[in-house]
Amino acid sequence: GTLTVNVISMLLGEHAVVLSALDYVEHHASHWTLEQILEASQMLKAILLQHATFEDALLFDHLPQQSAGVEDVL
Repeated sequence: GTLTVNVISMLLGEHAVVLSALDYVEHHASHWTLEQILEASQMLKAILLQHATFEDALLFDHLPQQSAGVEDVL
């Protein structure tokens, strides 16, 4: 059979992963060393950049040109 992916469900699932990572860092960071915090910040940066790039490609590329994408913001 053919699997139909609902774009809204896909984005909501991706947002749930991002929020889970942020919640984890927020809950644990007070017990981490500076090195661990810096490593976590690099992980979050990678997650957010990938998410923004994916969202740009999926959504903003299909909107009128006036919409800003991640490249315009960063």
